[in-house]
Amino acid sequence: MALQPLVENAIKHGFSVDSAAGRLEIAARLHDGRVCLCVRDDGPGPAPGSRLRFGVGLTNVQSRLKQLYGDESSLELTGGDGRGCEAIITIPLRSSHEDQSPHRR
Repeated sequence: MALQPLVENAIKHGFSVDSAAGRLEIAARLHDGRVCLCVRDDGPGPAPGSRLRFGVGLTNVQSRLKQLYGDESSLELTGGDGRGCEAIITIPLRSSHEDQSPHRR
């Protein structure tokens, strides 16, 4: 559920209706006991001088990450240099919150 809004945003904001081409990359890697999930597009990125900001979808993703992993998680947006945008979710491989909820699967 965390990746879907990131992919939707990449398609909505990263691909132009004027162009049939566009690249969307989804990658995962393990680094220092943390899982990094990255969604990247090669679109124009935000307009020069504008800030990257969280809309409803990204705010919901961030809230869900905080519920599941607390301060061990993060959601970052990078871009704005005309080379697309990148959203990166970082979560622990095993959360300290993992055993606290009887509802986790």
